[in-house]
Amino acid sequence: MSATIQISSLLHEGAITGRHSGRVIREAVEQIIPIAGDVTLDFAGISLITQSSADEFIGRIVREHSNWAHNLRFVHCVQDVEDMLQWAANHAFSVYEDHQAHPRLIFRAAFLPEVLEPGRRNRQSLPAAGRVVNSLP
Repeated sequence: MSATIQISSLLHEGAITGRHSGRVIREAVEQIIPIAGDVTLDFAGISLITQSSADEFIGRIVREHSNWAHNLRFVHCVQDVEDMLQWAANHAFSVYEDHQAHPRLIFRAAFLPEVLEPGRRNRQSLPAAGRVVNSLP
């Protein structure tokens, strides 16, 4: 089973700002993922996400629910949103790694593998862990 969360409908805004907005998204994922298993987060209509929102959403998921990595998919992200989600995931991963014995080996293979669309710039300089999926269904 799978579910899709339309972020713009959840927040009724085109920008995700502040920890509260990030918490709303994270709590929606926390409620749905045990039931649905796989969750697609659709960022259509979202033009901005702040660092605090991204950390409250994806950062806390990385730190508290790293086993959900295989279950999340991100679609229709504009470049700025994708970059901020990527930054927050990478930052949270480094914090998570500091507090675990050997999570990098598990996490690197699992968390948000990158899917490049044809014609997109190559982001080979980003670390292998924590890549944001930005593919169309």
